[in-house]
Amino acid sequence: MSNARAGFTLLEVMVALAIVALVIGLVYGSFAGTAESKDFIENGNEVYHQGRWAMDKMEADLSTSFLNTRANSYTLFYGVNREGAENLPNDELHFTSYNHVKYNPTAQESDQQEVSYFVAENPDTGEMTLYRREDPNVDQDNTAGGEVYELATGVIAFNIRYYDGTQWVDDWDSRKFTAEQNVQTEVEQTDEMVNALPLAAEVTLILLGPRDTQIAFHTKVRILLSSIDLSIGEEDQGAQGSPTPAPDGAGKAGGGDG
Repeated sequence: MSNARAGFTLLEVMVALAIVALVIGLVYGSFAGTAESKDFIENGNEVYHQGRWAMDKMEADLSTSFLNTRANSYTLFYGVNREGAENLPNDELHFTSYNHVKYNPTAQESDQQEVSYFVAENPDTGEMTLYRREDPNVDQDNTAGGEVYELATGVIAFNIRYYDGTQWVDDWDSRKFTAEQNVQTEVEQTDEMVNALPLAAEVTLILLGPRDTQIAFHTKVRILLSSIDLSIGEEDQGAQGSPTPAPDGAGKAGGGDG
């Protein structure tokens, strides 16, 4: 008769525990990697959503921007080139547009509006944020008032350039100042800007993506109501034997490229 006792030795128990721990570690690592990939995709999708929404709003607003050149009109197109962190652009733009949507059918509002786009630090999160301002009342205080809301967070750069028929410029100011007006401008105005809209605008927006990646959005928008007469430049260039260059892609509103 055998006197051997049934059971496991300490070594066998330790080996079994090591195998179980290894399996649990592999399973946990697999789930953790899947969860991390899921968060990365979801965060990236949120950034793309914000960027494309911002570009769509700017395209719609810019393409229908307008000016009224009569006296005492408060319409404007005023774009200022500003520098943010690390000398990257964080531009500012104020203009009037026909893109206002009346949500209240009884409101005394038209399709005209003041619109502003600017970058500022969010006081709650500390993130650089792209804001849009909308005011359905086009009045003397045409760079403030109305409603302001967030378009995109984590802004690294926001750059707008304007096509004047011959070249792209960084600033624009359509306002015609009189001696009685106490208005300051940060733009070096040219005669072509006064009471005029640019032919097109080029918008570049760079947002902070997951894992410190940078996601860029870019579009060129044709400003339909621009009064700049290209035929004058074409005649001048024709006399020299070369045509006036057209803005690349300015014949249509482009989409955001991520």
